[in-house]
Amino acid sequence: VLRVGEAVDVLSEVLLEAKAQAALWPGRFATISKVVLWSHQETWNLWTYQRDKRVRRWCREHDFDWQEPAQNGVIRKLRSRSGWSEKWQQFIGCSSFFCEPVIDRSRILWLPTDMWPGCGSAPASSSSVAASGPEANDRIRQV
Repeated sequence: VLRVGEAVDVLSEVLLEAKAQAALWPGRFATISKVVLWSHQETWNLWTYQRDKRVRRWCREHDFDWQEPAQNGVIRKLRSRSGWSEKWQQFIGCSSFFCEPVIDRSRILWLPTDMWPGCGSAPASSSSVAASGPEANDRIRQV
């Protein structure tokens, strides 16, 4: 699903739709204890910085965790450039920089695409609510 618009407005719309869907599917979302928003760490200009501050505030207000892994050697929130090069070398030299993040696939909630307007019917692989093991990896690749 592709959404276009101001980030906080889009997140609010998606949250309202998810709550409406949860009301239609009683018990299906009962096991969700925490929602995590994932995005790469943006390092562009003042506009994206201001947007990120709005998204961070929205996540706090809605009790969402926001994970923003770094995508390059830019180091945000430095009070000064003192020590920057050492931090940059540490980031670039980190072996995990080249590794895929490890996500506990047993904690992923699979939402059938037919739950969202305009998405058509759900593929057969998304019929289960949660999955783990090798079959979960196949489902992740298909999404």
